[in-house]
Amino acid sequence: MGKLLVIGLAGLFILGVIIGVVFKDGILTGRTVESDENLGNYTYTSAVCSENKCVDVLIECSDGEVIDLELISDVKEFSSDWVDNRRKKDFCE
Repeated sequence: MGKLLVIGLAGLFILGVIIGVVFKDGILTGRTVESDENLGNYTYTSAVCSENKCVDVLIECSDGEVIDLELISDVKEFSSDWVDNRRKKDFCE
């Protein structure tokens, strides 16, 4: 039992070292926000609604301005008494 425990702990240690070496440079998440030139550029998705109909769009922003809007879904229609409770805001505020 003791020998198996030592082998298991050694395996975990080696696995930890390998993971640390592989992911130490941000390979997993990238470095998008580390550069000052990219801090004002971002994309996100949002539903855009009018009355009871909505579509999903991909919004690309740069320095607070909309660069691109891309439709990414079909029109979704809700019941006639549906209310959009989200706070109204500009796309890239």
